[in-house]
Amino acid sequence: MEVTGAQYRSLEVRWLSLFLSCLLIVSSMVPGWEVKYFFLLLLPWFYLLRGVDIYRPDGVIVFFYYLYSISYPTFLLLSGDLAKIAPLLDMSNLGFAGIFFSVFLFFPKENNYKEIKAAIGFYEFLGIYSRWVVPLLVVFACLLVTMQGLTSKREINDSAGLLSYINRLVFISYIYVSMYVSYLALTKKKFRKEFLWFFLLAMFVLLVIGERDVVFRYAFVVVLFWFSVNGRFRSLYYVFGFVFILLALSISQQAKNIFLTGGLYEASQTGLKWMFYNEFASGSRNLHQILLYGDIFGDVNLIWGDIVRFFSILNLNENAQSATEWYNKYYRNFYDFSGSSGWGFGILPELYYSLGGFGVFFGFASLMAITTFLYNFFWGSIGGRVFVILHYAAFIYSLRADFANLLGLSIKWGAFSIFLAYIAYSIVAKKGAGKYVRS
Repeated sequence: MEVTGAQYRSLEVRWLSLFLSCLLIVSSMVPGWEVKYFFLLLLPWFYLLRGVDIYRPDGVIVFFYYLYSISYPTFLLLSGDLAKIAPLLDMSNLGFAGIFFSVFLFFPKENNYKEIKAAIGFYEFLGIYSRWVVPLLVVFACLLVTMQGLTSKREINDSAGLLSYINRLVFISYIYVSMYVSYLALTKKKFRKEFLWFFLLAMFVLLVIGERDVVFRYAFVVVLFWFSVNGRFRSLYYVFGFVFILLALSISQQAKNIFLTGGLYEASQTGLKWMFYNEFASGSRNLHQILLYGDIFGDVNLIWGDIVRFFSILNLNENAQSATEWYNKYYRNFYDFSGSSGWGFGILPELYYSLGGFGVFFGFASLMAITTFLYNFFWGSIGGRVFVILHYAAFIYSLRADFANLLGLSIKWGAFSIFLAYIAYSIVAKKGAGKYVRS
């Protein structure tokens, strides 16, 4: 049987992933930090620049894990702080090795679903909700914040009552906005106009409420969906994206709540250190603290606790505690870490703390295998594709959060929210329910 060019390229990339996995494992056996950092800095680019599309799991996860794993070690090197940097790099490299090994074993299919069957009536229903209800929700939430005199995201998150429910509703509603705008990207009807309008509305949420997740997740879903149906992604975009995302995240950190505070938050770092000390730094910063201060609480099974925490939404365990809560309430308090916010935990330190280096490798290999399965199974429809991209976002966010957040964002906020939209449509649908369109 003759091997096609696409099959040969897939085979080449697959064996490259195994080679990179082996190199990263070997780097953990080499003394000193120089080789470890050199491998972490350069090896992922050998994979990304082979032309892997950003919407594929091996493209998007490798790229964002790279951002999370390289930022804090680079910050430490720029600061001249080399304490425990070698084991920190070891764990980051083992996580990458697990991801690449999973790609070798379970290589994502070459899905060419650029023509997607979509029910016109359902997306017209989402369009009506997005255009009329979502702006009112955003304005109402912003008015509640200003009327209550809240001045920071921490105060907003700690507030109870109506504002708490409205904020959650805005978050869920933007999942429906993402589905609607993705449909427009498929049909090429008023896509740019609607995308920009909802992006500006999400920016308003950022500048008033201080919630970056809404604007970033919206842009993340729609941009990846757009590339998946247009197929115009170039390898060089990874380089531009690396610089742009680092800058955008650092700037947005200072611009949160600017309409309430009247100015930018003061940056804690300057120059290149400012660029690398942001949201992505938290992915390795918390592991660095564990390595510096050590294990004082014994064998705490944080992963099992996160699973129980996820099922607590069904009131199976009212006292469940996530790994992030454990880290902030006990570990940080014991060692008197500075600050009161911005410290998630992360699945990398969670895997290391619970299972050691082998757990890091096996854990990331397993998570990547699950992500690849979802991609292969659900990629053929708009709803399925948006769900998979939301799972990507949950995986990426969990790099600074924990397994409870991964499960909650992917299943409760992702899959269940989309399921609710279909249920609501099936109840009210009359006209257009049986009509379909293909791009």
